[in-house]
Amino acid sequence: MPNLVLLFLTLFFYIKANSQPAQDYYNSPSTLKPFYLSLEIKKKDRVAASNFNKIEFIDGRSDSLLMGFVSIEVMKPPQRISIKNSAENYLRSKMYEALSPGPVEKTIVIKLNDIWFNQTITQAGWLEGTLLGPEKRASNLFFNADVLVHEGGNLKKIGNIDSCFSKKGWLPNNCDELLQNAIVTTIKYSDQCCEKHFADAVSVPSNQIDSIKRLNASFAILRNENRKKGIYFSYTDFLNDAPTALPFETKEGFRKVFLKYKQANDTTSDKAWGFNDGHDIYMHIDSGYYKLRFTDYSFSVYAPETIEIINTFFSKIVYTAGWYSVYDPPFKLLAAEPFLKPGRERQTYFRVYFLNILNGSLR
Repeated sequence: MPNLVLLFLTLFFYIKANSQPAQDYYNSPSTLKPFYLSLEIKKKDRVAASNFNKIEFIDGRSDSLLMGFVSIEVMKPPQRISIKNSAENYLRSKMYEALSPGPVEKTIVIKLNDIWFNQTITQAGWLEGTLLGPEKRASNLFFNADVLVHEGGNLKKIGNIDSCFSKKGWLPNNCDELLQNAIVTTIKYSDQCCEKHFADAVSVPSNQIDSIKRLNASFAILRNENRKKGIYFSYTDFLNDAPTALPFETKEGFRKVFLKYKQANDTTSDKAWGFNDGHDIYMHIDSGYYKLRFTDYSFSVYAPETIEIINTFFSKIVYTAGWYSVYDPPFKLLAAEPFLKPGRERQTYFRVYFLNILNGSLR
């Protein structure tokens, strides 16, 4: 018995020493251990452009530090996806490497608005679930960039690529391939844009190219130090720091807050985008409001993610039969546990999201 207690205490303090609350790291993501990209574009992967021969690249993100996170070790903080030097210089060099210049003397400008690596978890098929577990992972790269071209002393916007590139498997193994797919697709798309004529396209003087580099930082919610108290009824209200000044009440729940306010003689709850209680900003997610934390020109939030598991009659039989063959009497009755599961069940766990300041989505 004393040995069992000693083993338990040792295990407890080991887990405590080697774990970190998930919500702690997003207060200072720059302190996380970096996970460096190491993309090498081979000659066979280069794209032959027909309508331009040069590329200029601008990193127009307000926060050029963050590109996503990867989890390498269990019970350890995630690692920050990073680049050893400047992200702008790195991505520019990869654009150069991927381009096989065309015969037309024309320069296009790629202005990066957003790039984000993410891993999602979904339910595995019955065979894969039986062999490898009920969950499967998919790696994603969200990529948004404007395509511009120099014309008559102006920069004219001729296109925008807003795509999600996906690949099955663990994110650390797929980062470089996802980035290569995004770069190659952007060059191909830009070549197609150059074939079209955009007479009414938005343009800015070429000498003001730096002015479009940090457009995202101009939002009032990012500039203002003393943000206004009130209720945000839309994402636009949030960006403009223009809440409606209504009396409201809040109630604390498990890791979330409930909001109630009165408008037009009707008591309404859970109808707003979010609110500012005078100290913190809360965002509406599912059935409650979760506190946002300001993080390098954007916001992060610790909120739930839910996976819906579908237990078919066939999968229940397979799991039950498999466990029945493993258990020895009198424990064979335990094999019926998979068969007792409901047809649908939801698994919820908490994770850190970062707010895409361009469109209000969480990633």
